[in-house]
Amino acid sequence: SDTSADALPAYPADTPFTVVGQSGGWMGLFALLLLYAALWLVVLMPYGGMAHDAQGYAVEALVKLKPGLYASDIFLQYRSQEEFTIFPGLYAVLIEAFGLESAAAFGVLVCQVLWYTVAFLLLRQLAGTNLALFGLGLLLTLDNSYGGLGVFHFAEPFMTARMPAEVLSLSGLWLLFRGRSLLAAGVLALGIAMHPLIAFPAAILAGCLWLAKKFSAKVVPLVLAVGAVGAIAGGYLLGGESPFMEGRWLAITTFRSSFLFVDLWRAADWNDIGLSMLTLWIAATAVPSRNARLAAGCALGVALAGLALAVISSLWLHLEVLIQGQPWRWTWLARFFSIGLLPAVLLTLWRTSSTGRSAAILLGAAWLFIPPITARSILVEVLPALLAGMAGLLWTARSRIPTNLDRTLRIGAWTMAAAVLISSVVTMSLAWELVGHEESVVPVTSDSQILNVLQFRIPAAILAVCACAVARLAWTPMRGTLVAGAAIALFMLNG
Repeated sequence: SDTSADALPAYPADTPFTVVGQSGGWMGLFALLLLYAALWLVVLMPYGGMAHDAQGYAVEALVKLKPGLYASDIFLQYRSQEEFTIFPGLYAVLIEAFGLESAAAFGVLVCQVLWYTVAFLLLRQLAGTNLALFGLGLLLTLDNSYGGLGVFHFAEPFMTARMPAEVLSLSGLWLLFRGRSLLAAGVLALGIAMHPLIAFPAAILAGCLWLAKKFSAKVVPLVLAVGAVGAIAGGYLLGGESPFMEGRWLAITTFRSSFLFVDLWRAADWNDIGLSMLTLWIAATAVPSRNARLAAGCALGVALAGLALAVISSLWLHLEVLIQGQPWRWTWLARFFSIGLLPAVLLTLWRTSSTGRSAAILLGAAWLFIPPITARSILVEVLPALLAGMAGLLWTARSRIPTNLDRTLRIGAWTMAAAVLISSVVTMSLAWELVGHEESVVPVTSDSQILNVLQFRIPAAILAVCACAVARLAWTPMRGTLVAGAAIALFMLNG
C-alpha cells in the first residue's frame, strides 16, 4: 500500500540507504562488473587517440622534453594552457618513459579506471552500495556532455588535463563527505593546479557543503550570489585598462569558439542543462539521505551561479576574465550528480506515494527520450526537460492532489512513458537505416543525437539497470549466466 502523501521512506537521514541485501553475492557483483566493463568499451568507444584537445596537451608536454624543437610553433607563441596547469610536466615524464602513444593510452586507461572508481565511492557515500552500483551503470551509459554544442564531456576517452582534474575533484568531494576536510582541501588544490576550470567549481561546491553542514543550507544561496557579484567586480579589476572583449577580438572568438557564449547554444544544450537541474531540484527535496540532498542542492546552486555569470558575460558585459574563465563549465558537477543520484531519486519517488510514482515514471521517461533525428520543433528537443518539470511539479504538489485525479495522472504518466519508448525505438531503427549512408545522416541530425543513437546509449542504460537489478536484487544462477553472457557478447562485438 502507498505511504502517506507527505511521508518520505523511513531511511536514516544522515546515513547511506540501500535497496535490499546483496542477493547475488560476489558472483553477482563479478557478473555485473563484467557487463559494466563491456559497456565501458562499447558505449564509451575505444581509446580516442589524439583527438580533440589531446593534440594540444601532447604538444605542450613535448615542449617540456624538447623546447627548442617547438619553440617557433604558433600554438606556443602567445598565452597557452601550459601557463595554468602542471599537467604537461607530469605528462612529459610519462612520454619520456613510454613514448607518446603508449603514455596517452596508459594515461587514459588509468584515469578512466580511477574516475569510475572514485565516482562509485562518492555515490556510495551518498546513497549506499546498491544504489551507487545503479548510478555507476547510468554514468557509464547516459550522455555525459555538458555546456554548449556537445564539445565537452566528463570521463573523456582521450588524454587531457581535464580527466585527472575530474578524478581529483570527485576524490576531494568524497573525502569531504568522509570527514577528511583538510585532506579534501589539499586534493582539490591539486586538482585546481591540474586544471583550474574543472576543479574550481568542485572547490566552490566543497565550500558550499562545508557551510551547509557547519551553519545552514540557507546561507549557501546568499554566499553564491555574493560570490557571483564578486566575480563580476573581479573581472573589472583583473582586466586592467581594457577589461572587455570587443571588436575583432570578440568577433573572432565568437566565430572560433561559439560554445563560450550561451546565447549561441542550441535548444538541445539547454534541454540537457534543464533536465540535470530539475533532477537535482527533485533530489534536493526528496532523497532521505541528508548528504545526498546537500550534494544535489549545492551542485544545483553552483551550476545556477555559473550559468548566471555566463549569461552576463555573453549578453551584457563581455568581460575578458569571465569569458575565458568559462563559468558555464560549473555545470559538469550538476550533470554528474543528476545522473549518479537518479536511481536514488526514482526509488524515493516510487516508494513515497501514488503521485510520487507518476513523477518517477515521467522523470525516468525524460532520461530515456531520444529526440527524433528528423525533429525540427524546439518543443520536441526540450521534451525531456518538460517531462522532468512535470515530475517536479507532481512531487511538489503531491499532498494536494485528490485521489480521483491521482489515478488519471498515473495513467497519463504511463501513456507518456510508452510514447517516449516507442518514439525512441523508432528513432533508433531509422538510424540503423541511415548508418550505411553517411551523406544522408549528417544533414538531418546533430552530432550529439547521432552519438546517442549510434552508440546505443539508451539500450545500454536499460541493459545496465536490468543487469544491476538481477545481480543485486533478483539473483538466480540462470539470470546471472545471462548477465555474464551479455557481457561476453559485448566484448566479442567490440573485438
